[in-house]
Amino acid sequence: MTFDFIFDNKLRDILIRDFNEMKACFGVKAYKAVLVLSGSILEAMLFDFFNQYPSKTSKGKNTLKDLIDEALAANLFENDTKELASVIRDYRNLIHPSKEQRGSKNCDEQHASIAKNLVDIIISKIEIFLKAQYPYTAKSVINKIKNDCNTIHVFEAPLNNLSDKEKETLLAELIEISLDKSRHIMHYGSNWGCPSFDGLEVFSYIKIIKNTINTNVISKYLTDLIHHIEIDDAYKAFNLYRLFNDKLDLCSAENITKILRYFLGDFEDHLYDCKYLEYCVEDSLFTPFRVFIDDAASPIQQKIFNFLSKTINYYTSQRVDYLTARAIFNQISKDDVNTYTILTTQFGIDASLPFFHNYNEWTRGTLAGVLPNINDDGDDNLPF
Repeated sequence: MTFDFIFDNKLRDILIRDFNEMKACFGVKAYKAVLVLSGSILEAMLFDFFNQYPSKTSKGKNTLKDLIDEALAANLFENDTKELASVIRDYRNLIHPSKEQRGSKNCDEQHASIAKNLVDIIISKIEIFLKAQYPYTAKSVINKIKNDCNTIHVFEAPLNNLSDKEKETLLAELIEISLDKSRHIMHYGSNWGCPSFDGLEVFSYIKIIKNTINTNVISKYLTDLIHHIEIDDAYKAFNLYRLFNDKLDLCSAENITKILRYFLGDFEDHLYDCKYLEYCVEDSLFTPFRVFIDDAASPIQQKIFNFLSKTINYYTSQRVDYLTARAIFNQISKDDVNTYTILTTQFGIDASLPFFHNYNEWTRGTLAGVLPNINDDGDDNLPF
């Protein structure tokens, strides 16, 4: 028994251990242990189920009796299943010697065999219920994605037919594909591209599914990101950042700073690689820095402005790929006037650079009245 329908990984391990122990105890005639373990297994299964799928009729109690009643109210159990579960609950109470002393149930082979068989029946009923409510599996959805490139357009539909556990499995499989098969941006070239099934990006599916996943699961991937940044694989670190940079608020302030420091360094290393930065812009990889650009207390504010300063100077002087530099500025800047003021007063950026005058609409909007006068000859001094 693998208990694949159990969402909590630690609880699943406990259930597998207890189930195997129950069978072993029956084999060596440790019948009281069988009776007690049967109740423990039932309680763990119901506890996990209602943690993931809270019942509207829940009383907020977690005794085995309450969980059995809740299972009936939620249509997880029918009346006959409830009666079977109640029998197991009675067996479990034999852990108390006084209950055994006063009760009519004996710790013998007959009762132990009943308890063991009832556990099997209830496991089967829970599995049947979940399959009826959530008929799809991660494997079936993966196969659909591989064989039908239009799945992305209706991806929410199969997601709604997956249990939370299957969603987690699907996300894990898609991420594994992205980490193993994607061509990392630093290796871009004529074959640059995201991992795909018949041309559709795996990342597109991940971006949809990750918003339906428990935040505890997302936090585990962010922990992996930190690990790859600190000691392991830059390739995997980049792809995990690409996938979860909009979830950094789940990290501690210290880890957020660590992540952003790391990728600011990466972006600076690729400052002269416009194609690389262009793809970073497309995936909004500069957006997380916006939170800190106006925070003078932030340990990375200075590094952010240093990067912007280098970007503006380089792309203006080279007179190429100007719009990429503009897009980077737009993603990072929270308050254009404040960013402009700091760059020109503290970092020595020339206020008359064409960079600040590339769009009529932009210069006459947010920065109107702030920029120095320029000659409006119709092309706004575009550097190309």
